Amino acid sequence: MQKDILIVDPHIQKEAWLESYVSFKKFTHFLQDKIVIGEGIRLRQYKDVLNKILEYPELQNNLSIEEMHKYDDVLEVISGLLFSGIEDENECFWGIANAMTPEIFYGSNALYDMMEPASKVYVGESFISPEESSTLQKELLYQMILQQVYEYRVSKSKEWIHGFINDKTGLYQYFRVNIDKRFVDVKPRSSATDMCKTDIATCLSCTDGYTKLEQKIPISDFVATGFSIVTLTEVTAQHAVEQIGLAIAGINKKSKSDIFNHIKTLLKTIIQNSKYDFGITPIFTINNRPGLLYENFSVGILVTTCFEQGVPKNVFNHFINDYLLEPKPVIFLPGVANPSLPEIISKALTNAGIQFYSFVPVYNNEQLVGLFELSTSGKEIVSEQFLRNKLGPVLPYISQLLQHSIEKVNNSIEAIIKDKFTTLQTSVEWKFNEVAWHYFRNNFVEKKMVPLENISFTDVYPLYGAIDIRNSTIERNKALRKDLLVQLNGLREIFLSIENHFDNAAQSFLTSCDYWLYQLSDFITIEQELILNDFLQFEVNNYLLKYEENEIGNVHVLIREYRQTTDEEQGLAFLERRRLESSIQMINNAIGQYFDLFKLELQEVYPCYFEKIRTDGIEYDIYIGQSIAPKTPFDIAFFKKLRLMQVQSMAAISKLTHSLVPQLEHELHTTQLMFAHSRSIDISFRNDERRFDVEGAYNIRYHIIKKRIDKVHLRNSDERLTQVGKIALVYYNEKDAIEYEGYFRKLRENDILTGEIERLDLEELQGVSGLKALRVTVNFE
Repeated sequence: MQKDILIVDPHIQKEAWLESYVSFKKFTHFLQDKIVIGEGIRLRQYKDVLNKILEYPELQNNLSIEEMHKYDDVLEVISGLLFSGIEDENECFWGIANAMTPEIFYGSNALYDMMEPASKVYVGESFISPEESSTLQKELLYQMILQQVYEYRVSKSKEWIHGFINDKTGLYQYFRVNIDKRFVDVKPRSSATDMCKTDIATCLSCTDGYTKLEQKIPISDFVATGFSIVTLTEVTAQHAVEQIGLAIAGINKKSKSDIFNHIKTLLKTIIQNSKYDFGITPIFTINNRPGLLYENFSVGILVTTCFEQGVPKNVFNHFINDYLLEPKPVIFLPGVANPSLPEIISKALTNAGIQFYSFVPVYNNEQLVGLFELSTSGKEIVSEQFLRNKLGPVLPYISQLLQHSIEKVNNSIEAIIKDKFTTLQTSVEWKFNEVAWHYFRNNFVEKKMVPLENISFTDVYPLYGAIDIRNSTIERNKALRKDLLVQLNGLREIFLSIENHFDNAAQSFLTSCDYWLYQLSDFITIEQELILNDFLQFEVNNYLLKYEENEIGNVHVLIREYRQTTDEEQGLAFLERRRLESSIQMINNAIGQYFDLFKLELQEVYPCYFEKIRTDGIEYDIYIGQSIAPKTPFDIAFFKKLRLMQVQSMAAISKLTHSLVPQLEHELHTTQLMFAHSRSIDISFRNDERRFDVEGAYNIRYHIIKKRIDKVHLRNSDERLTQVGKIALVYYNEKDAIEYEGYFRKLRENDILTGEIERLDLEELQGVSGLKALRVTVNFE
């Protein structure tokens, strides 16, 4: 019976094929040598096969593979000699192939049954690209070329693994392809390039060695004659495990559902039973509590079954929460009571037609990452020992898969937090995690398109403080005036030179300069500053462009000097502003570093939220209360402890900034202000400003007061409450004043404060009346 030509790997591109012909010349010489030696019990068989071959002299020449069907009788006796050690050709996989192409023209029944029709059974297309197949084929070809033509033996060669789907079981089968090329001759054409072994070794030492080799000695420069002997050895079990590892390693390149369906088929392949199903349930943790995906979670058997059978979500979550307290393997069989499973879940499994269900906890670095599940609706139940032996090697890979799922969700939640919120403090991070988890679950898993929840904390106690740079606006104006005087005087000199040499129109610019020099003798308004900037940047600059390259007189020199003077980074016309900004930055950096440490000290008392806002100085809010740390009991004593720490910090900052004065390029001083609010408030996170703010009509009063007291005066006086070297406390509840007086006396006893405690009445502010203040002096000695 004529046999078709089988392609071992139909995805190998023809460009990777070496021109090949079938010839039995080398095999004939092999038989003749065996007969001459005359040894062995197979001598008679050698002679019979040789005589059969010699009946067809053309077999000593080069024949195309398509002609080989004419010689089935010869091929039968040859295969009888070559494969006589193989007992049953219906079970063993062997074939005779073209010299150096992946084409089999004669083989065992088992081989043909498995590989025909190749287009239906080959599974490499989904997981092995044609390029990878072609690369492997090229490597095998070049190893033969190097050995026979250049006498260079490659020490290490790749395995050729071939995969199929068994059309009866629907499972994968993997075979190692072994190719015996003893009866193949590879010859160079006349155009083939000579290469020394050193050049070959240099090429192969590169990562793309065979590609470089192909550039020097193309496959088309060679021709092969003879035939190859192909045998296939089944390696399904061990290779399926390797494929699971490869699938998980490449999980980011393919969709999650495709990857897991592939892995499930591989798991069925390992236990050789297509009636079993597999599932995984990652255990996500949000704030050390399990966060479970229930709806639209197709890769978990138990989750899917319970959801489809109508088990309430809260019941399922309660079961998982209890299970996680003591994780252990669980087995379900219909009609067999199992205390590990609630009755409602056992009933759901039964109603779903499941005859066997089991899951085991899976760990990664001793941390529980999820459940590995197995079920069947069939009647055949394999033993637990069998499953343990077969599936034990894959558990490390399942652990990686579960960990990857957890990390993917964690990354999604982190991305939501960064996108929707802000950089978080540890004390409130749990709340943001929880809201981000709900948003991820609702919108990306359950597809409900639910808006982001509001993040708020109720009944928290606030502490407000502000460290302000004294008269910063006045100091800025002084620095600006000094710098502008330098700039305008430089311009005046330029315009005088232009008027003398070129252009009477410069007189109008001289007049403008004189006008602004007069205005700068006093404080200038922001509006005046804007007008002056427009004059300098547009009118003056455009006018000077005409004379920058004019070398008559010294105008171009004056203009060049003016450009250097007005350089913001180094010019004299920005010197005072640079000194001021440098000094402000030095003060703010010192205060900022102090608060970084102070924030950590606050957390040791009780978890609290600390938020600072940088202006010309720094102001801050501290919030403390039970809702910020639900699991840590709160006591009002913690709030009072923070109040004392706030006073201590204000004294420390006052001394710190005072000590910096000798180092400052522009002398600056700070004032320290606090506001005492004894009642709790509610705060919520504002997504537009990415910060917390007060909530509710009553709480707004707190916000209004702290925004209006920074420049408040004493009643019936021009004196500002805040003064250099002092700490001011604004309050409206006498109880708070008495409490803070105790803190002030304590710090005075420790020589941190000095002098008397001042009790002061404050002017009425818009919408606020009845405010009072305490003021104390910091001891700088």
